[in-house]
Amino acid sequence: MFEIPLAVRGSLYAVVSNYYFNGSWHFEECFLDRHPKASSLISKIVIVPYSSDTLIWIHSSSDQFSSKEAHRFFPRQSWSMDWFIGGKKIWKPFIPHSRSTLMWRMLLRHLPTEDSLAKAGLSLASSCQFCYALTESLAYLFLHCPYSSGLWDYFLSLFRVHLSFQLSPLDLFISTISWKASPQVGNLWLTTVVQILWAIWYARNRLIFEDCFIPLISSISFIHMTFKDCNRLNIGGMHNTQSDLLPLHRLRVRPCPPRAPRIIEVYYRPPHSTLA
Repeated sequence: MFEIPLAVRGSLYAVVSNYYFNGSWHFEECFLDRHPKASSLISKIVIVPYSSDTLIWIHSSSDQFSSKEAHRFFPRQSWSMDWFIGGKKIWKPFIPHSRSTLMWRMLLRHLPTEDSLAKAGLSLASSCQFCYALTESLAYLFLHCPYSSGLWDYFLSLFRVHLSFQLSPLDLFISTISWKASPQVGNLWLTTVVQILWAIWYARNRLIFEDCFIPLISSISFIHMTFKDCNRLNIGGMHNTQSDLLPLHRLRVRPCPPRAPRIIEVYYRPPHSTLA
């Protein structure tokens, strides 16, 4: 209000009671001579006697703070439906809860990558823990790092799936779960995507906190081990097509042909004619 310089504010120790008494303001002559504008503004302030100080919310018309007024003041975040669409897909019986929890945190943008920590005020000498090439971000860590690219290239070749890595990790995940396939192949692909992201995050944390590097071939072997466990949980049947047989053969997973339709014997009796 009075535009007091920051360098001067620390040396101001006087309080209002030193200058306001008997219902009026009393300033020293030197203050009136040097700051006539400020003294004029202060003199217009009327202090109600015997009243307690209260806090006011300047963004409200009534000067009172409420949850409703605070909600109006803060900008509303435009949340997309990615977390809702993806959240319905990741909680499956054949996906371990630890992997689903990681995906849920990723959909909500709550993974503590180094760029997220920097936005929160924690300054770090950020770099990718695998290649030390670029700053660790969600997109670079899970998509563009050579370690991550090796995992994606290997399993994309097994499923013969083509993905655009120009998308963000969230958009990429939404596009992968919308891939049209039979229940068995589609659920195996969903398991693969979740396990790839979890393997990258697990290897990254082992490297940071235990200084232990997990080779790429070990991560691939670990993901291969999850296919048989996933297939035992009745994830659905396959289609009798070559596009389904080839991925299952490459993954060394037993095909689950669809159940034969149930045949019900029906006898038809025509109605009796009422015509004589």
